[in-house]
Amino acid sequence: MIKHLLTFLFLLFLLQSVCGFEYEEKELESEESLLKLYNRWRSHHHLSLNVTNQGLNRYKVFKRNAKYIQKINKMKLSYSLKLNQFAHLTPSEFVDMHSCISETKTMITNATDYQLTDVKPPESVDWRKQGAVTEVKNQGRCGSCWAFSTAAAVEGINFLRTKSLVSLSAQELLDCSSDLNTCVRGNRPLAFDYIKKKGITTETHYPYKAIKGLCDPLKKNGPRVTIDSYTVVPANNELALQIAVARQPVSIGIDSSSPQFIFYSKGIVTGKCGTVLSHAMAAIGYGIDKDGTKYWLVKNSYGPEWGEDGYVRIERDILEKEGRCGITKLAIYPNRTPVR
Repeated sequence: MIKHLLTFLFLLFLLQSVCGFEYEEKELESEESLLKLYNRWRSHHHLSLNVTNQGLNRYKVFKRNAKYIQKINKMKLSYSLKLNQFAHLTPSEFVDMHSCISETKTMITNATDYQLTDVKPPESVDWRKQGAVTEVKNQGRCGSCWAFSTAAAVEGINFLRTKSLVSLSAQELLDCSSDLNTCVRGNRPLAFDYIKKKGITTETHYPYKAIKGLCDPLKKNGPRVTIDSYTVVPANNELALQIAVARQPVSIGIDSSSPQFIFYSKGIVTGKCGTVLSHAMAAIGYGIDKDGTKYWLVKNSYGPEWGEDGYVRIERDILEKEGRCGITKLAIYPNRTPVR
């Protein structure tokens, strides 16, 4: 009986994670309804009720974010926001807790040269439709975006070379790739270097725990996926990034500090945002919206409840050379010789 109850509760938790948190406009109209909304939101995200000053401060931040999201959504922009799992955080708190990359191009010493071709890339690409993208993952409270971004890019090239799609172990990269790669911040080039030298096993063989642990040699001995090298896309060049993404999924860095990213629900992220890289994701396509707006299609690692089922569309082909939110500043893709 207890076993069946635990199974039911686990399935209910998974269902909540996929379905997302829904609410109505009228719930924002009074202090009483806002407080009820906050408690319902807190219960949905399994956050304990703290009646101390810290708990009261969390509610004040939630209320301020709810009002801001309501204001933005009433403006009918190209994107909309929602009360997601970060609704109790200020933007500065989000940055402190969720900035997860620490890297510059000068750190990269083992990359191969990018070969810019004169081949015109297709108008749109979505690698999900080709079967080259695994399900959306959730990094949890660990700043391991660098690991999931790296793994997603390698999953893509592995599929293109073998026609076999397997989820690769972000946990192995977290435990084994470098002492500098942690749950605080990490470095994608070090992760790619590790896969080039050692390979990477599957997520099933070395599952994710959202905490850095000791490298497990037994789990490392499982199935291996390798790469020959990796390439850095020329910075500040959207055409070069478009050509690269047309070939395969690409690991990208962005500035994730803007509210339109933190509370993103759907649509195309436009408008002013920073260009200091703080988060890593995977560009898995691009396209043109029905109103003519060009966009990048990007896979995140905040779980399927965030954004458009775990994905975000970011404005493409803009005047700023760094791209929207710095997306062109440091993009990397792995290389692997085709299986013959």
